[in-house]
Amino acid sequence: MKKMSKILALTLALAMLLCLCACGGSGTRSASSADFETRLREAQEKMAGLESMHMDMNMDVTMELSIMGQSQSMDMRAYYVMDVQTNPNRSKLVMTSSSMGQTQEMTMYTDENNMVYVSNDGRNWQRQSSQSVDTSTMDPDTMLQLMLKNTSGFRETGKETINGSQATVYSGELSGDYVKEAFDMTGLSDSLGSTLGMGDASGLFDNLGTIPMTVAIDDESGLVVRYTMDMANVMENLMKNLFDSLLESQGMSGVKIEIKIGNCMATATLSQFNSVPEIVIPAEAKG
Repeated sequence: MKKMSKILALTLALAMLLCLCACGGSGTRSASSADFETRLREAQEKMAGLESMHMDMNMDVTMELSIMGQSQSMDMRAYYVMDVQTNPNRSKLVMTSSSMGQTQEMTMYTDENNMVYVSNDGRNWQRQSSQSVDTSTMDPDTMLQLMLKNTSGFRETGKETINGSQATVYSGELSGDYVKEAFDMTGLSDSLGSTLGMGDASGLFDNLGTIPMTVAIDDESGLVVRYTMDMANVMENLMKNLFDSLLESQGMSGVKIEIKIGNCMATATLSQFNSVPEIVIPAEAKG
C-alpha cells in the first residue's frame, strides 16, 4: 500500500508537470527573434491569468526491448483528457492507454486540499494526499524560468489552423537538462528512487539529449493552442539509465538490456479557455 501511494503521488506530479508545460511553455523564446520573444511574453501573461483550460494530448511510443538475444515489441498509445480550474484549484484527468493488446483507463481528480482521487473502473477509488511530492515549486512562473534556461534556436516555421483559428508555429529544441532540473526541483527524483527502491535516482537524468519541440500561438487570442514534443531520444536514454541502475542495484550489472525507441511523440491541444464547466469530484470518490 505504501508503494502504491508513492506511485499515485508520482503520477499526479507528472500529470501536473504536463499541464504546466502547456501553460509555462508559452515562455519558450529565442534571444535572436524579437518578435518571437514579444509574442511569447504576451502569451505567458495571458495563460497565467486563465481561470480554466482543457487539454487533449496524444502520446505514441514505439519501443523494442532486447534481453539475451530475445526481442519484444512494447508499443504503447496513450490519450489524456485534462481539465484544470482555479478558484478552487481542481483538476480532472482521464487517461486511456493501450499496450500489447490491453487497454486501461484511469480517472484522477485533485482538489484544493491537496487530495488525489484515483479510479481504474469508476467505482472503486483510492485517496491520498499529494503532499508527498513538492508540487508547490511547479507554478507557471517557476516552470517558465526553468524552460527559459533550457531552450535554443526557436524560430517561426509556418501557419496552421488550430481550433478553427489561424496560429503561428515556432520550432526549436528543449534541452534534456530541463527534464532533470524539473524532476530535481519538484522532488520527483527522490519519489522515483523511493518508488523503485533505488535510493538516489538523480543520475537517471544525466546526458538525456534534447527534445525537438513546437509551440503554436493563436494569432487572434495570443494564447498557446498546441505544442508537440518529440521525446524519443530523451526517453531512450532515460530508459537505458533506469534499467542499468536497476540491474546494478540487484547485482546483475553483467546483464545487458538493449532499448530502442523509434517514436515517442506527444501532441497537446489546448482549448476551452475560461469556459471549462466546474469540476465536481464524485461523492463516491470522497468516500
